[in-house]
Formats: sequence, C-alpha cells, structure tokens
Amino acid sequence: MYDNQKRTCENRIVSISQPYVRPIVRGKQHVSTEFGAKIGIATVDGITTIDNFSWEAYNENQDLETHINRYKELYGVLPESVNADRIYLTQKNRALAKQLGFRLIGKPLGRPKKEDQTAKAKRIAQVERNQRNIVEGKIGQTKNRYGLDRIAAKSNETTRVWVTCCIIATNIARWLKALSLCPFKIWYYIRNYLSYYIIFTNNTFFNIQKYIKAPAF
Repeated sequence: MYDNQKRTCENRIVSISQPYVRPIVRGKQHVSTEFGAKIGIATVDGITTIDNFSWEAYNENQDLETHINRYKELYGVLPESVNADRIYLTQKNRALAKQLGFRLIGKPLGRPKKEDQTAKAKRIAQVERNQRNIVEGKIGQTKNRYGLDRIAAKSNETTRVWVTCCIIATNIARWLKALSLCPFKIWYYIRNYLSYYIIFTNNTFFNIQKYIKAPAF
C-alpha cells in the first residue's frame, strides 16, 4: 500500500490466527462489517444442503446455477420451481430459469399483468414467497440452537467441518421429527382404510352390526 500509494489491499490479513478470513461489509444496523464464511444453502422438504462455501465477499446471486446443478446431481432432475431471495431475481438468473425450464418465484419484471392484480392472485403469490421463510428459519435454527455463529475453530478445514456438522444436526432433527410422527401417520391411514372398507363393503358392514350397540335417540 505504501509503495503503490493506495489505501486498499486485496486479500489483506485481518486476523493473524485466521489469515483466510475476509471482512464482509453488510451495512447492518448492529454491525456494519462481518467476519466469517459465506455459505449458500438450499432446503428441499426440510432437508438442507450446503451448495457453496466461500470466505470471499461476493454477490450470492451468482450461486443460482450452482444450486441448480447441485439439485440435479442429488435428485437426477431439474426443479420445477425455485423460491429464492430477491437478490437472485436478476435478468441473468431469469434468463437461466427460462433456458432450463424451471420457474423462478418472485415479482416479474415490467408492468404487472391484469390477472396478477386480483386479490386471489396476490394472495397466492404471497403464500409462495412466504415459503422461503423456511430457509431463514434454518439459518436461525443453526445459529441459536447449534452454534453456527459461535464457531471458534482456527483452521479453514476445521471451520468447514463445524459448519457442516451444524447443518447435519438440523437435518437429523428434521428426520427425527418425521420419524416420531410416523406411527401417527400409519394409524391415520389404517383408520381411514378400515372406515372406507366398512362403508363400501356391505357384507363386512352388516357382519359387524351385531357387535355394535344400536344408538339411542
């Protein structure tokens, strides 16, 4: 900086113990600059994956293609729709969605269509946009419950492991929740099956009448 008469330096070291950490200017009210990794996560049916991990300050709207490729790698198909943050709604990403044939949920460009201004259309659009709150909830869950914002690792590799473990913990919690509700779901389907079987199978229905007390009116 002294030799070149500049006030900035690329990849400058801000932490002696963690030279790979870069300052990320966010402009938030409580803190203007953050120090840590930028991770790009995607959530499908409550299961979260880390699609990008970087220490550099960059615009995350570049990650949409990475998320799409990761989804195709995991599930073998392209998604029907993608519910992303407003920062992803760039012309480049809209063109990518049109090219690959998936719908990018968000406010369209240009003058809104007349059919999109009805109360029903606005309500449906708002419900779709609110579904992205699942991602924000996952971030809050990993920070508040699993210590994502309190990682004290010193090396780059160890930090990556800690971040991955926090995400795995949320997925395990989601899986255990679904597993705990499984017996109730099984009983729900069995009960419905028996109800329909009794109603639509006359012979069985009449055969069990002798075991049921007549109702009193």
